[in-house]
Amino acid sequence: MATKNAPGAEQLDMKEVLSSVDAASGLFGHAQESFADIAVLFKAIAAASGSNSLAGRLSRLGEDLCGELGGDFEQYQCDFNELTCRYTSEMAGSAEASNGD
Repeated sequence: MATKNAPGAEQLDMKEVLSSVDAASGLFGHAQESFADIAVLFKAIAAASGSNSLAGRLSRLGEDLCGELGGDFEQYQCDFNELTCRYTSEMAGSAEASNGD
C-alpha cells in the first residue's frame, strides 16, 4: 500500500510496484503461450485447406501474426523480468546500506 508522505500526496510502495511488474511479466508469458497455441490451430487449418484457398491463405496469415505477436510478448516478458531482478537487487542493496550492513 502507498504510505502518506505529505498532506494530499502518497509515496509509492516499491515492493507493491515490483510485485505488479512481476505479475505483468507472468501475464506476458501467458499471452505468448496463448499465441503459440492459436498458431497451432491456424497451422492445422492451413494443412487441411488447399494451399491457394482463402481458408489456407487466411490461416497462414493468422499463423504469421501469432508468431509476431508471440515474439513481442516474449520480449516484453524478458524486459519485465530484467526490471524486476534489477530493482529487487537495488532495493536489497539499499536496505542493507540503511541498516549499516
